[in-house]
Amino acid sequence: MTKFLIILGSYAAAVFFASMAIDKLRLGRLPGDIVIKRKRGKKPIYLPIATTMLLSFTISFLYWLSV
Repeated sequence: MTKFLIILGSYAAAVFFASMAIDKLRLGRLPGDIVIKRKRGKKPIYLPIATTMLLSFTISFLYWLSV
């Protein structure tokens, strides 16, 4: 159980830092990415669907080339 929680926490941290890096590099502004703007100064909700698909295809292709 402890090993599972460590792996889950590591994965969550990696996803968090990767999303911050994508935001800093402005990679997540593709058509198909969804931004929900809210009222009263709350932070917008950002769903990078197209960016996620592009990264997934790229990583899969690189993996396919290496095998």
